[in-house]
Amino acid sequence: MKSKQTIMAVVATLIMVCMMTLSVASYTDGGNATMKVVPSSIDRIVGDEFSIAIVIEPDDAEVYSAQYALGFDPEILEALSQKEGDFLNEAGAANTIEVKNEIDNEAGKLGYGVTRMGVTTGVTVAGTLSQITFRVIGGDRGSHLDLTDVVVGDTMAKAIPVLVEDGVCLVDGKPPYVTPTPADAVIALQMAVRGDYSEDADVNRDSTVTSLDALMILQAAAGRIEL
Repeated sequence: MKSKQTIMAVVATLIMVCMMTLSVASYTDGGNATMKVVPSSIDRIVGDEFSIAIVIEPDDAEVYSAQYALGFDPEILEALSQKEGDFLNEAGAANTIEVKNEIDNEAGKLGYGVTRMGVTTGVTVAGTLSQITFRVIGGDRGSHLDLTDVVVGDTMAKAIPVLVEDGVCLVDGKPPYVTPTPADAVIALQMAVRGDYSEDADVNRDSTVTSLDALMILQAAAGRIEL
């Protein structure tokens, strides 16, 4: 029995590896599947525990396997658990095997991968791929819940075109911190030259937008200061 489980695990891993090496040219025909965070927005306070679902909408595609990484702010949220939903196993009617189930609270990242086993068909009805539970540990801002490294595979281990919808957790109404970009610094400098004003660009809060604001935004984009 143990050797059979080992073989199944190896096969499942090979399937996921094949999926990760696929290019856009190997996409199957048909519509786009969607992987999304549900709910897309949630508001909690420090100490609260809450759960989100990673949902897949196949859009007529036959989904046989799926994987993702989910990024979050480790100073704001602590991931407590990540478990399989009822999507690929069809509420227990089909066998599945988790290829990856990783939680890294220091880096603020989760990894998950699961595939069907012992069946030749995929799933065409929307459902919950996985469920994740967090605890709010920081209260000065919210946290993004960003899906990356998303791969959804069909019965032939070919990648299905997939749309991704991220989520956000507000903390007592506060949104996540937004990291400035060099482009934001350019916009602030243009505003300074024109004499325009925006509260967002006035990062030193002196009621005017100057080249100093642009410089501070550029430093923040480089990670040298926090605004």
